[in-house]
Amino acid sequence: MVLSSAYQPNKFANATEIVGALRQDRHSGIMGMLGEQAAMVPVTLKVRSLTESSAVLKDKEFRFNVFVQQKWTPYLMMVTLFNSISGLNDFADEATYRLTGQVDMEGASRISLQTMQASGEMPMPASMLLAGWWGDKFNRLFLNAVKIPKLTSVNAAIDLLPARRVASIENAWMPTSEVEAGSEVPVKVFLRPYRGERIERSLRLKIPVGLAKGEHRVLLSDADTLNRMQTAAGSANRFLELSQMVSLINQERSNNKLYVSLVQARPTVYSDDKSMPSLPASVLNVMQTGRGSSRPFVTSAETALEQASLAFDYVITGSYSLRFQVK
Repeated sequence: MVLSSAYQPNKFANATEIVGALRQDRHSGIMGMLGEQAAMVPVTLKVRSLTESSAVLKDKEFRFNVFVQQKWTPYLMMVTLFNSISGLNDFADEATYRLTGQVDMEGASRISLQTMQASGEMPMPASMLLAGWWGDKFNRLFLNAVKIPKLTSVNAAIDLLPARRVASIENAWMPTSEVEAGSEVPVKVFLRPYRGERIERSLRLKIPVGLAKGEHRVLLSDADTLNRMQTAAGSANRFLELSQMVSLINQERSNNKLYVSLVQARPTVYSDDKSMPSLPASVLNVMQTGRGSSRPFVTSAETALEQASLAFDYVITGSYSLRFQVK
């Protein structure tokens, strides 16, 4: 039907069965093929609104299809997620979104995604931050210069938490600065949440048996600190295979965990989706001399060997270092 208006008339349409697929969209008109069907990606989103005690206030499930096009699919994934979480009508200035999701595709491993996005000092709401993070993953897949992925399904579950759940690593403590190789050392870490009491967590750090005598460093950090070099290596190569891009995304640490790493003064080489820790200087010199311009890699002066991780219901930020001596 047509809604008559001298100012701006509008046409209302009702969708019926599929009769064909659009193939061209130009200024002069559109072109389609009768009897064909466009490739679509089935998406399922489960959105829940929680109370302070984590009880479910309301929930809703969305099922829709997104058409496949290398520039439009990532954008539509972002927009549909933003509209879906907006459908609960539970926006708040202080809010946190927790997402877990899976992306299945032909010829590659499943992508598992997990993140928390919270309101910050920036004027951008947490829902928009989450949608941007979600869309970036599909941008990296569909802008692949080697092969466009064939997604078979996308599933995600999103929880809306009614508070700004952000905690910064404030301090850490070890009972002694001298340890023996092969022993276990208790470590306490203190975090400062946004408008709340200080959080204290304990863990036991395993000192490797073959660790050399001398001074060493333990790094307690957020996910971004450990992801930075690997992400830079992936961005340096414009011709990553699809399987390498999937591996790179799956290796990303989640920002709701605190990571404990043993840092050694030996270089690490990051190439595509692979990392080569504690590389001998002779091997590094050979790689730097014979490397080709088409296969760049990124080097770090230190090697951070992940020893443990602690999960929180907060977005973890910051880092802190502890130094100790091996006897």
